[in-house]
Amino acid sequence: MSEITALTEKYAQLRQQKVTASAALNSLKQDIEKIPPSQRAELVKSIRAWEDSQNQPKPAIRPLGGQSASKPLSGAGAQAKCAHCETINPAGEMFCLKCGWPIQLSKKPSDKTVRLDPSNALPDTSYFGADYALLLLMKDTLQVIRKQSVELDHELIIGRAAAESIIAPDIDLTPFNAIQQGISRAHLALRYEANKAIITIADLDSANGSFVNEVRLHPNEVRVLRHGDELRIGKLTFEVIFQHS
Repeated sequence: MSEITALTEKYAQLRQQKVTASAALNSLKQDIEKIPPSQRAELVKSIRAWEDSQNQPKPAIRPLGGQSASKPLSGAGAQAKCAHCETINPAGEMFCLKCGWPIQLSKKPSDKTVRLDPSNALPDTSYFGADYALLLLMKDTLQVIRKQSVELDHELIIGRAAAESIIAPDIDLTPFNAIQQGISRAHLALRYEANKAIITIADLDSANGSFVNEVRLHPNEVRVLRHGDELRIGKLTFEVIFQHS
C-alpha cells in the first residue's frame, strides 16, 4: 500500500467517526510531514476524491500549486497564515497553496485575524472552553472516544468494567481489550474545571500507571491535559484533541 493510499484511508476513518476535516488533517500532520512536497498534490487529489464520494457538504480542498502563492493574498479572502512558510491563504483552504502544509482556517469569510495587544495573551493549548469537545484518538486503531463539555459536568472515571464490581467507569475501555492492555477498574480520573477552562487528570493509583507524553503520573497527582498531548493508559495510547464545536 502506498503512503498516499494509507494516509487517505486514515483520513477517511477519522471523517467517518465524525471528526472534522481540519481535526483529521491535524492528527495526521506528522505523517504528512514525512512525504515529499512533490507528493502532497497527489494526497490532496486523493483526499478530495474521497470527500467527493461522500453524500455530505464538502470542505474546500484545492490542488497544490493551483493558485500562485508567490505574493501574500489580501482582502476579505485572506484568512490564515501558514505556520510553516507564513504564506497567507484564502478562506476554505485546508492546505497551504505554497508549501502544502495542512492549516486550520476560519469557517466564516468575515472572520479576519486580529492582532491582539501583547498584554492579552492568547489561550494556550490547555484552554478548553464550554463549547469544546474532548476527543481521545486511539493511536493504533484511530478509534475515537468523544465527550462534549456538557458530559464533563462531573468527574469521569476511565477504567474497565468488572462483573463483580458495583461501580462502572464512566469511560469503559473493556471493548479495547482492557485487561490485556493493563487497564485497572478505576484507572484515571478526568475533570473539566469550567472556572479555569482546563481539563485535569489524576492517576488513581493504577497497577500499570498513566503517562502524559511518556512522563508517568504519580498516584493521585493532578496534571493539566493539553491539546496535542499523548496520553497513555496502561498500554493504550491516545492523542488528545480539543475540538471547537
